[in-house]
Amino acid sequence: MNTRELIETDKERLKSRLSTAADADEAAVICEDTINRVLLRYNEQVPSDTQRRAASALLTTARSALPLMNSSGEIQSYERTLSSGKSGKGGWVPLAAGAGLSAAAGFCFVTAPASFSVIGLILLAAGLVSVFISGLHFGKKKGTPPRKEQILEIHPDPDKIYRNLTCLLTTVDQQLEDVRIEELRETELPAADSGRDASLPDDELQLLSDILAYAYASPETPDTRALISNIRFYLHKNGAEAVEYSEETARYFNKMPSRMQGTLRPAILRNNTLVIKGLTGGGV
Repeated sequence: MNTRELIETDKERLKSRLSTAADADEAAVICEDTINRVLLRYNEQVPSDTQRRAASALLTTARSALPLMNSSGEIQSYERTLSSGKSGKGGWVPLAAGAGLSAAAGFCFVTAPASFSVIGLILLAAGLVSVFISGLHFGKKKGTPPRKEQILEIHPDPDKIYRNLTCLLTTVDQQLEDVRIEELRETELPAADSGRDASLPDDELQLLSDILAYAYASPETPDTRALISNIRFYLHKNGAEAVEYSEETARYFNKMPSRMQGTLRPAILRNNTLVIKGLTGGGV
């Protein structure tokens, strides 16, 4: 199984963990742990040290790209009311003092001799001032509105993260497939050289050429890429090469009007001699 297939087997567990992530940083940590698990399982099934090293390097690069992944989901907004910072206690103290002084002034007027009337007036005036100050405090508190703070929370979207992660691993699998094919070519090169005398028959070459044309015309998918790689490797083992269009290989191709640019069917060469001419698309 390739890395994408491995992560698909862990899909529900991954999405369940992502649904509990509070932010993008926590989601990146969960994805990094998942990639580590994929690398471990991939290396357990691959016998080649070369492919293991390539997988480790590619998935390390993938982990470093996780913080850049678009994972934003639903935005939640709510308000929090904050204290105005004013305490009401400052108004009660002068009010109590004013009441006490006014009561003392009244006591002086009622029970004290006439000589204490001046003291009563002073106490009464002080009480009135205290009550006035108390009123200012209560009025200031009433006139100060509470402060509100708006808070936005952006939660990661598990489905979006999973799609991005599988696309990332699809690219990794393409690179690993190239490493696998190259390693096969290196190990099978002597057999390919020894078998050049036993060339493939022309009808088999024509069949393989038609299959390649079908694969090149089909939408690019992991299956079509694998088919093209396998056929090209099979031709290589048997002394033939499938050559794509370029400025250097243009002499091996016929050009036909097409909306598709580039190779429509690769040319087939055997011992550097053209066997089947290729097709390339041009402007219409």
